[in-house]
Amino acid sequence: AYNRIGDCHFVDRAFRPAIESYRKAGSTALTAADYAMYQEAFCMGLLQDHTGKINTMKQLINRYPQSAYCDD
Repeated sequence: AYNRIGDCHFVDRAFRPAIESYRKAGSTALTAADYAMYQEAFCMGLLQDHTGKINTMKQLINRYPQSAYCDD
């Protein structure tokens, strides 16, 4: 449910609340935690938080190396 809430905030261009929802999704979801982390990083990029985006993407790669959201 938190991913969908994050998606609603994202569509409304409310990126900070979206990040909060994606973080909750990532810490509570049994599935789609990689999606939540990817979306969190994407929002950080839109907010010009490039260091946060890079760090979050590195965490994504480390935690979910087989994720479809990891680039080869």
